[in-house]
Amino acid sequence: PAETPSCDPGAQCQVWHDGTLPICVPECDPFLNGSDCPAEGNLCVPGAAGAGFVCVLDASGGAGPVGTGCDFNNTCNPGLVCAASDFVPNCNEGTWGCCTEICDINETSSCSDAMATCVAWFEAPIPPGYESVGACGLDI
Repeated sequence: PAETPSCDPGAQCQVWHDGTLPICVPECDPFLNGSDCPAEGNLCVPGAAGAGFVCVLDASGGAGPVGTGCDFNNTCNPGLVCAASDFVPNCNEGTWGCCTEICDINETSSCSDAMATCVAWFEAPIPPGYESVGACGLDI
């Protein structure tokens, strides 16, 4: 029922349009840049429920590199996320956020911008399997 939507294992329920449109979307590994998504041309982005990463349609058209202004995760190129503008170095696009790299918090040099460090994406409780996922930004 729409009041209590649920999905099969390996998928997350994303609820859109003020709760009227629940859709099951496949979960994915953010380090694989969407290559583990069942549909070609999908990105792996943070899920709306904050419980991991999910596959969504790539709306970037290749025009969402690091530092590009964004309002939605699927407007950033594969391997990137849309993060708050005060978190991303040199983000002055006047938008909610800018595209930045997904990184592994266990790797010391995984960010291309020297001002950025790999900061854990999730706060406790961290969804299982996402303990090392971070985003390149300012440790604020």
